[in-house]
Amino acid sequence: MLAIHPDQVAPINAAFTPSQSDVAHATRVVAAFASGAGVASLDGKMLDQPHLKQAKHVLAMDEQIRARP
Repeated sequence: MLAIHPDQVAPINAAFTPSQSDVAHATRVVAAFASGAGVASLDGKMLDQPHLKQAKHVLAMDEQIRARP
């Protein structure tokens, strides 16, 4: 994302910050893969490696955002 004015930074950050429900779901997805299997099931839906990769990305973004001063 590109901002040309400092007033644009807050709305951009708000738009790309994962919600608490996104973080909670990502946490559940990662936990579903804890056994090391290549696929998992969560809430009756099959999950595979792209789901795990996206969940880890959401959790990493959340961690980076929370680490900011």
